[in-house]
Amino acid sequence: MTKEEIKEKVDALTYDEAIAETERVLSYLEEGNLPIDEVLSQSRYAVALITHCRTKIAQVGKEVDRILDDLDPTPNQE
Repeated sequence: MTKEEIKEKVDALTYDEAIAETERVLSYLEEGNLPIDEVLSQSRYAVALITHCRTKIAQVGKEVDRILDDLDPTPNQE
């Protein structure tokens, strides 16, 4: 898979789907007995999945912070 194909495939996944796919890929890699090109390809795919998950977590964290900011009015300055 090219980098563009990997990105397109990964971007279409939800966080939960990406986690499940990461676990599948890591299990596949841990089994061993793979041609070196397949190890490289699957490793790149796993990195893209992990990056996708980290991005999703960061986005949700920012949104939660915004929600909490809306709940906490600015303190009165006296």
